[in-house]
Amino acid sequence: MRIASLKRIFFREVYFGDQSDFGVPHPQLRLVDIEACRDVNAISELCGLSPHAEGLFLFADHCIEHLSPVAVLELVRSTADRRLTACFRVPNIESPAGRRNFDRDPTHRSSFDQAFRKSLAGFGFAVYPWVRWYRFGTLLKVLIGRLSLMRAAEEIVVTANFP
Repeated sequence: MRIASLKRIFFREVYFGDQSDFGVPHPQLRLVDIEACRDVNAISELCGLSPHAEGLFLFADHCIEHLSPVAVLELVRSTADRRLTACFRVPNIESPAGRRNFDRDPTHRSSFDQAFRKSLAGFGFAVYPWVRWYRFGTLLKVLIGRLSLMRAAEEIVVTANFP
């Protein structure tokens, strides 16, 4: 929401899944309750999109970790069924910073631990570490081999690009 106008320059239509999104509603953006919808088809319907619309890109930035594991898996399954390009950024509980981020928020429900990551892989999704570019000290430790990339990354990106 904070850069909603910029997002609308790059993407024709933007829909946010977060119910409050920092309490800054934007009149041109629709809010969707993913927990209630549970799948991409229901979300598309709520947004007024054709169930067979092509070229959709589903991006959730620190949103789906607030959903139940069942809701996340249903969202991922439906995304894979529709063969959509998708990217979800969530806290990485394998790093100390990511674990603190996850533990500090009582609304976090899906931890994306190793077992959960394996179930996502079964749908064709991959998990990548995400280290913020301005974390120079962390990046330096990774570059000189003092810290593994996955342990350094406070976030992970779960992504799929189906042909």
